[in-house]
Amino acid sequence: MATADVVSLLYTMTYGLIAYALPAYLTFKSLEHKGDADVRGWAVYWTVLALLTCGHTLLDCTLCWLPGYYLLKLGFMAALWHPSTRLAAWIYDRTVGPLLGSYEADIDSAWREAWTRASDISQHQAVAARASVQRISGKVSVMISQAMHKQQSKAQQQQQQQRMSGVGAGAGGASSYVGSTNMGTHGATGGMGGVRSEAPGRGLHTE
Repeated sequence: MATADVVSLLYTMTYGLIAYALPAYLTFKSLEHKGDADVRGWAVYWTVLALLTCGHTLLDCTLCWLPGYYLLKLGFMAALWHPSTRLAAWIYDRTVGPLLGSYEADIDSAWREAWTRASDISQHQAVAARASVQRISGKVSVMISQAMHKQQSKAQQQQQQQRMSGVGAGAGGASSYVGSTNMGTHGATGGMGGVRSEAPGRGLHTE
């Protein structure tokens, strides 16, 4: 691993520890053991942090050329919540709070309108998806029914062919039997005729 990668990894871990891990633990302690005032202070910190996180990529791209920028950034994140500075409360009281308060009604209205439109779009998409599923299921059912009908027709044709072949074989056997019987009958008749023809000859010879 290159040295730059190691430095980047260490910076990312340190930033996560200072900006998120330690404040999260201190927020937990405030929720469990301290009063509402301290909880409000951590709510202010997370509000300011959320706004800074939305624009930190732009700040990094704009100010990364400054010497020691990332070290200053780590110090700034620590100063936001540290008890000796409380920089987040100062930023909130002078900028974030008044700004959001002046546009609170507009933000709420825009949020409700966006939520309503999103709900309408999602419901429309759900109806369209349900209709598509029903059409697809109908087509699949028709295809399955057609396949089953073809299979049944094929089985019936095979059964008819087997029946026809069985009837043909039986008729052929009966014809053979009748033919052999007729041949035996004709043979027997010819033999009797020979006996009758010999009898007068013998009589004439005797006389």
